[in-house]
Amino acid sequence: MSSLPSSRREFIATAGIAGILAAGRAPAHAQGTTLHLLQWSHFVPAADTLFDAQAKEFGKQAGAEIRIERINQNDIQARVTAAVQSGAGADIIIIANNHPLLYENSLVDVTDVAEEVGSRQGGWYDYARVNCMVGNRWVAVPHFIIAWAVTYREDWLQAEGLRYPQTWDEFRAAGKRMKAKGKPFGQAFGHSINDPNNWCYPLVWMWGGMEVDKDGRTVVLNRKATVDAVKFNNVLWKECFDEGGLAWDDSNNNRAFLSSEISLTGNAPSIYVAARGKFPDVYKGTNHGHYPPGPAGRFYWLPAWNSCVMKYGKNQKLAKDFVRYYMDRTRFDPYFETMDTFGIPGTRAYKDHPLWRKIQQQGIPGSDDRFVRSCYACLASYIVDKLLIADAAYLVILKKRSGVPMAKIFFDRSGAQGYKSVFSELVVQVDDDTTQVENDVLYTYHEKKWHGE
Repeated sequence: MSSLPSSRREFIATAGIAGILAAGRAPAHAQGTTLHLLQWSHFVPAADTLFDAQAKEFGKQAGAEIRIERINQNDIQARVTAAVQSGAGADIIIIANNHPLLYENSLVDVTDVAEEVGSRQGGWYDYARVNCMVGNRWVAVPHFIIAWAVTYREDWLQAEGLRYPQTWDEFRAAGKRMKAKGKPFGQAFGHSINDPNNWCYPLVWMWGGMEVDKDGRTVVLNRKATVDAVKFNNVLWKECFDEGGLAWDDSNNNRAFLSSEISLTGNAPSIYVAARGKFPDVYKGTNHGHYPPGPAGRFYWLPAWNSCVMKYGKNQKLAKDFVRYYMDRTRFDPYFETMDTFGIPGTRAYKDHPLWRKIQQQGIPGSDDRFVRSCYACLASYIVDKLLIADAAYLVILKKRSGVPMAKIFFDRSGAQGYKSVFSELVVQVDDDTTQVENDVLYTYHEKKWHGE
């Protein structure tokens, strides 16, 4: 029979995830301690409500006050910069995409937390790792990745005798028809962290545009493929879209769709979840689809959120314990379920989650092009490590190789071209011998029938 820690000091010293699970509670800390966490306001509000309850319970068990502050996601980076420069601010900040790598010297090493979580949950997908690691050191713990697809009013299209567009020519024709009916397509195109990027990057890539050539040194952005993509976008914008989208952030297209002002938009599942709960008529007529493939294929860009413990914080041990606490499956499973696939876990254990299996079984209807391209701005150069089958798409997983300059990595479905980095002089090498295919799903999305309807 194993002995329990005989003192509070022993308990705290051993209270990693194993200690927390063994005791069934959060480790105790000095009474009167306040921990401040800054994050974005979730597009699935129920997820924030649940997180607040979990924070309250952790605080109660740890003998500390957990203060949650939420702001618009587009204001997070400015707050991080101000906090780093002043040496004061939130103890934990949920930071987007690869941005933790921009602040690596200001972030606490959380390798112990990330490795504990990963070891208990089947390991991290490399796609989650690349945003959070500098060399062998974790500077952030992946929270979740955001799913993406095109949300559209199937009932409105059918009323016009239209199917969901299978080609960009069909997309343009359908959009032109719907705009003439006062029901245009809509897309966030302003200065916003996710939705505009989720439209602009894939469109350029689908036309074959890239920023740096195969040699990793020659800038090739100003070439015919990129120009063609921009020209096509401009035509679509005038003929198909609500042109007010130039001022939209990630929330405007949600509101426009839910208020029946637009008939189609690229988005995460947040519109679907909101419609199901509060807008039954919109929900009834809504469906989802892929981007049509372009001349070079069909590609996506996927956002991510990561938990960062700040070096200036005076409660780093408590901050780490809180991250451990909410990333443990006892808490994260209901959080994942509440998000309803808006947030995709970064660990492999969730391929066995009932909701995950249900999604895998149903798949995504789409074309026969079985690949997806994604982009992440990475503070390093990478080689292709793996390919994951993602429903009707391949998602290329990148593995850090070397270097420190800012770069954006682009990749091709075959894994053989080995090109496309930007903002740096580095070579992105692809080695076919290291590429393998696994039957795991990382990126996926809703359809109503997945809910048995």
